Amino acid sequence: MKTFTTICLAILFSSSYTNAEECNFSMLLSDNAKKTHQVIDMKNGQKLIMTQWLQVETQSKANAKLATNIICQSIQGRLYTGSNEEWSQFINSAAQGLVQAQAKNIEFTLVGTDDATYQGTMDNREYQFVASIGRYKQVIKNITLLNNSKDEVMTISVSGNEAIADNINQEYKRIVSQLK
Repeated sequence: MKTFTTICLAILFSSSYTNAEECNFSMLLSDNAKKTHQVIDMKNGQKLIMTQWLQVETQSKANAKLATNIICQSIQGRLYTGSNEEWSQFINSAAQGLVQAQAKNIEFTLVGTDDATYQGTMDNREYQFVASIGRYKQVIKNITLLNNSKDEVMTISVSGNEAIADNINQEYKRIVSQLK
């Protein structure tokens, strides 16, 4: 059985849905998505506020798992700037998560605007990782969006074994197409 251990986001087709509106994005999510909320105290009295939805579903092809992970976050006491340094920190954080999951042969691709799935107006970065975790190669498609007017960041990741790459691409497009 092909499995994977990555930090990813799960929002998949289901007969019933809920709206994820904590990040001021209205998105159809499966009622089966696990939702967590946490507040993390930071230095200088700042607080990181995060809401996450995660769902993992076994796909019939190769018995592989498809994960969809959405994280909305804001920081009380600090504004997001959209600077290159800030974007690098978001992407480096994702890469560090893979390293902590003992991923090997990590490949990173920053998606250019001509190939981007997201067609909205918010500042964003689309990127993909391909990495070996255990005996299996994983594909992780990501987008991080900055909503300057609400001072919030949302990261969407869809991932799974490379055997279900088409399913990963379809789910990623389904989720991202809901963003305006």
